[in-house]
Amino acid sequence: MLLPVCSRWFIVLFLLLPALRAAAQSGVPFGFEQRAVAKVTHGSQTLANPWVGGLNSPQFSAIDLNNDGQSDLYIFDRQTSRSLTYLNVAAAGGGRAWQYAPEYEASFPTDLLNWVLLRDYDCDNRPDIFTFANGGDIRVFRNVAGASGRPSFELVSNQLMFFNNATNNGNIVTGSSNLPAIQDVNGDGRLDILSFDFASSTRVELYLNTAAGNCGNLQFRQEADRWGNFSVCLPGCSTFAFGSEACAGANLPTPRAPTC
Repeated sequence: MLLPVCSRWFIVLFLLLPALRAAAQSGVPFGFEQRAVAKVTHGSQTLANPWVGGLNSPQFSAIDLNNDGQSDLYIFDRQTSRSLTYLNVAAAGGGRAWQYAPEYEASFPTDLLNWVLLRDYDCDNRPDIFTFANGGDIRVFRNVAGASGRPSFELVSNQLMFFNNATNNGNIVTGSSNLPAIQDVNGDGRLDILSFDFASSTRVELYLNTAAGNCGNLQFRQEADRWGNFSVCLPGCSTFAFGSEACAGANLPTPRAPTC
């Protein structure tokens, strides 16, 4: 016979009360520690991380979490706004494997939304956080890890700007649906930004980092408002117009569908 949910919660709390009372009397902090001791199998396969939870729309970045010189794994799940951390460890029988390490998740901000990319903008070999900000802006957190190497982040910008001239300037807006590319596009050692335009999400805009020196500053110029000379034909995301072509319905050639 299954007990009602409220009854089951009452039993759990009743069983925990003696431990809580003993901890309070002794002055020793009381808490819980996660231990994946129960194995879960599917057929003949033992699942490696059965208690971690599923990934719905993950975004992956590399970061050294424990300062051992190995690139570990950071995952941000867009749908659940959850950070997950895995260590790069030696695997049984050779090679490398991902070991779930939830103790590092608290190092990351708790209010991350929509997208997160770890990129080293100040060349200190510690990836920093680029992420969504309310209104579609880009927030940046600098990794200020201490001597232990454990990641620690401080907010350095709630909004990235571009400046071309007195009349062509503003904030770099990605929107809530787009995932930008933050990479060195022109090979000058500085991180640039590629993102679909905020208004229609049909064109890719390129923002070049024009800061003096190779590292440490985030100053941008809009280099192209139709990077790659293509547009996305809406609705849908599978048809493109190139060059002077227009999407179907205009008095110009029908765009070519991409080959995959």
